Amino acid sequence: MKRLQSAQNWGGWGLRFGLKESGCSGYAYQLDFEETPEEDDLIFEQHGVKVFVHPLHLPFLSGSIIQFKDELMESGFVVE
Repeated sequence: MKRLQSAQNWGGWGLRFGLKESGCSGYAYQLDFEETPEEDDLIFEQHGVKVFVHPLHLPFLSGSIIQFKDELMESGFVVE
């Protein structure tokens, strides 16, 4: 995330972590880049990266670990 922020000149941007309705399972993770948080967002920061979470999503996302995989066959965010 920090490399992307630097490469895109997104110094103050953060990662929106939330849920969206999806098919039969009900919900899917949502990850987006945002310049500023919403007014009621909770803001977490680790290793200089801000993560924006809507308070209603927090009970479902609490304890999640977001990692970025960059492997030969796969590249992208992974949520555990």
